[in-house]
Amino acid sequence: MAGPVGTPGKGVSRALFFSFHRGPTRPVSGPKTARFWAEVGPIFRGMGMDAKAVIFDLDGTLLDTLGDLRDSLEGALRDNGVLRSFDDGAFKLMVGNGITKLIERALPRGGMEEPAFAAKVREDFKARYAQNLTRRTKPYKGVPELVDRLKSEGFRLGVWSNKDEDNSAALIERFFPGAFDKVVGAAPDRPIKPEPQAGLELAAFLGAKPADLFYLGDSEVDMNSAKSCGFIAVGVGWGFREPEVLWTTGAQTVLDSPRDLFPFMEAFHGRVG
Repeated sequence: MAGPVGTPGKGVSRALFFSFHRGPTRPVSGPKTARFWAEVGPIFRGMGMDAKAVIFDLDGTLLDTLGDLRDSLEGALRDNGVLRSFDDGAFKLMVGNGITKLIERALPRGGMEEPAFAAKVREDFKARYAQNLTRRTKPYKGVPELVDRLKSEGFRLGVWSNKDEDNSAALIERFFPGAFDKVVGAAPDRPIKPEPQAGLELAAFLGAKPADLFYLGDSEVDMNSAKSCGFIAVGVGWGFREPEVLWTTGAQTVLDSPRDLFPFMEAFHGRVG
């Protein structure tokens, strides 16, 4: 089937243009990726790997966690004599690269040069966040309905986050009980996004070929993560980054609303699944 002609914004939607003209990205090369495929390639081939699957980022994609994260961070800084507050715009840009980078961005200049102090702020943040985990956090409008529809249509679902794995699992159980087949978060034994290891292991668990798997996220970290794994990179426009950031870092579409996912899937594959 011939692809659409034209350019985005001239009678052709960005979703359709990029889906036909760019197609799915491929895994990055390099020794880490080569070693991974040497180990799990036979698993993919042996299982058939034809499951329909979608993986979601957590913060800024499934859940609006901004208020609880910010309250916990500002409280941890106060506990250690640092009086700083962050508005929504600034704080959104601080989130997404894991807890170490969050603390680094929050501390005054030179704060990370005192490892004991930075470690204390980190531990105080973790303690406060465990208490605040669900106080202000809520799903984005339309996301629960999207998850329900995907599940009802036979998709296997996963979460891949840079948030601590225990907190990630607790949030999913609280807001989406029984909906997700596996939740993968930050853990000491694996690198965080955008390194591909955890994402490819999750794809294997879900039984999906990476090139057929949709990964939804709200940040440049997520788009780079999708590219590193060879997933279909789907940006969401309701999260912590502006849509243009997602387009420029590899998004193959940017959804304005959760209900836009299925039309994009149909445009991408010609059918859903």
